[in-house]
Amino acid sequence: MIVSEPFARRRSAGVGATLLLRTASGPRPFRIAGIYYDYASDQGLVMMSHQAYIAAFRDPGLTGFSLTLSPETDADAVERALRAELSRTTEGLTIVSNRALKKVSLAIFDRTFLITSVLRLLAGLVAGDRRAPRPSSPSSSNAGRGVRRPAGERPHPRPGLEAGDRGDRASGPHRRLLSLPVGMALAAVMIFVVNRRSFGWTVEMETAPAVLVEAVLLALGAALLAGIYPAYRTARTSPARALREE
Repeated sequence: MIVSEPFARRRSAGVGATLLLRTASGPRPFRIAGIYYDYASDQGLVMMSHQAYIAAFRDPGLTGFSLTLSPETDADAVERALRAELSRTTEGLTIVSNRALKKVSLAIFDRTFLITSVLRLLAGLVAGDRRAPRPSSPSSSNAGRGVRRPAGERPHPRPGLEAGDRGDRASGPHRRLLSLPVGMALAAVMIFVVNRRSFGWTVEMETAPAVLVEAVLLALGAALLAGIYPAYRTARTSPARALREE
């Protein structure tokens, strides 16, 4: 037989181990031939061939079966025909297409990991707030503007450069590069520690270069957005006030 990953972890059973199951003729040992990924049950599942199941448990009944259709077959038409034919003779039969089952499964996963999206949003807001310099605090930039403006500099020379300078200081290249291994380490902890302890199953960890580049660009964009308002306030600060603050 083969067992699911949660089943194997909760019972510390690996490939080649023997497991006793209560059959129709009493306890009988079964050898575990393999372990498969399964996310349907956190307690685990056991699978064996239909012939082995009937021989051991003497239960010819079926609780479910699947139909594999050819690519050119209309799945919706087959489902409607089955409902019309079996509704007259079978009670309590549930027919679910693979497409509908996948849609429901993805919806459940989205609801399950909705808290992750909320935490990611909160982390972004906190990071942006921490990166944004406080416009009310004294700074060398204010002092520099306070000295340069009486000398003839325009009040708004290049506010974009000011915002970019603040964004680069808030999220320097070393910080952005350091965030990649730290983020991957946290992902590994979630996959191989938290998920295993909470649910008993793991998912394959994949590192897509596009996702890493997107993370760096997202961090840079957040830093630039965090510097826009302080740069705007700094550009509007009067020279006399900047000198008094210093």
